[in-house]
Amino acid sequence: LVENCSFENKPQAPAGKEGSSIFQVSVDSLNPGYNILRSCSFKDHTAPPNAGGDYGMEALRIGYSFQAKFISRTLVEYCYFTKCNGDGEIISNKARQNVIRYNTFFDNGESHLTLRHGGENVVYGNFFTGGAGIRIKEGQHQMVYNNYFNTGDFFSIRLENYRIDPLDDIRIAYNTFAGSGPMRLGGKGDFKPKNVGIYGNLFI
Repeated sequence: LVENCSFENKPQAPAGKEGSSIFQVSVDSLNPGYNILRSCSFKDHTAPPNAGGDYGMEALRIGYSFQAKFISRTLVEYCYFTKCNGDGEIISNKARQNVIRYNTFFDNGESHLTLRHGGENVVYGNFFTGGAGIRIKEGQHQMVYNNYFNTGDFFSIRLENYRIDPLDDIRIAYNTFAGSGPMRLGGKGDFKPKNVGIYGNLFI
């Protein structure tokens, strides 16, 4: 359990040594961690000018790419992420069966929550304002519901699909989109996602 902690102003890495996330959760191949990250603040983690979107300073990374099939069961709740644009991904999910709920993402620019690898993850009850929303890049049986998006000119939902871990059975339901940027359902990746259900959402 990590609770009521504040992570602010991570120093920028020297050139050629980027790639360290603020908070890393490793995943065991046999035993789920049942980790809890609760009521924490991540603030002012920025990349150098012109660093690009893959500088490697994610606020939170759950697993590594080679751990995509491992079950983590990490719970991230009631956390606050603001000005976390040290990487294109604020939270980079790379494992299975995690829950991300009741968090606030504010003023993060193009950076966003990403379901990268792994499946059976649930994202609900989160607020995305003044910055991008959720990108679902890989994995199966992902659920995104009851979130609030007010992303301005930035995308709210973005689906991609890659051969290494193709999208299948994605549910986007009962979310509220108020003054949000586009929902991008494809256009990048190896081929079209399969079995995507979008229903019960409110668009204002």
